[in-house]
Amino acid sequence: MEFTSMSFFSEVNCRFSISYKVNLEIRNALNEQVKSELNLPSKEEGFEYINLMVTTNSSTHAVEVKGPEFDRREKVITWNLWLPYEEITSAPSQEAPYIKFYFDALVILLERYGISEERLRSIQKEIEQKVIGNSEYKYIDIKFNYKPSDFDS
Repeated sequence: MEFTSMSFFSEVNCRFSISYKVNLEIRNALNEQVKSELNLPSKEEGFEYINLMVTTNSSTHAVEVKGPEFDRREKVITWNLWLPYEEITSAPSQEAPYIKFYFDALVILLERYGISEERLRSIQKEIEQKVIGNSEYKYIDIKFNYKPSDFDS
C-alpha cells in the first residue's frame, strides 16, 4: 500500500501557502517508514494506494478526518484530512502549524491501521527539523497576469 497525497480547496481564496515539497517530504516519510507496518482491514486488502487529500475551508477550526472513499477501479482509498484554516493561515510562517495539524490528522487516521502516535510524532519531528526555516521548502506564489485577449488567435 503506497501513500499518495493531494490538496483540494473548494472555497475561493481559501488555501494554504505550503510548498508541494513539504507534502512530498511527509508522503516520502510515510512510504519509507510506515507503509510496511499498516494493518489493513480485510475490506481494504487489494487496494494499492492510500490517498491523503488535504482540504480546508474558512469554517474549519479543528482537525477532522473524513472517509474513506473507495475507488475500486483505480485501487485507491481516499481519506480527507480537514485542517484548521485560520489557525494555519494566521501564523507568520505556515509550515509549523501545517505540519502539526497534518500529523494530528495522521494520528487519528493511522491509529485505525495500527500505527502508534509515538511513531508518527517521531516522523513529525524529523519533518519539522528538515522543513521549518529551510528556504528550500518555502512556498513561492506564482501569479500569472493574463487578459482573455492574450489567447486570441
